[in-house]
Amino acid sequence: MPERASTETTDQPSLELELENKRFLDVLRIAMHNAGQMLLDVFKCCYSNPRDIHKVLQATANHK
Repeated sequence: MPERASTETTDQPSLELELENKRFLDVLRIAMHNAGQMLLDVFKCCYSNPRDIHKVLQATANHK
């Protein structure tokens, strides 16, 4: 890391910020996938038909 930061403004975001944004999105995607899997596990004991589970999860996700 440089001792001093440049005061010049650039149109290009820094590589470090881009990597942090990607890392955040990757973690968010993993968390969303894990949450979906946990919901499937919970609903499997309540619904015998997998299509019902899918409909319930879609309705929940699309609820406004």
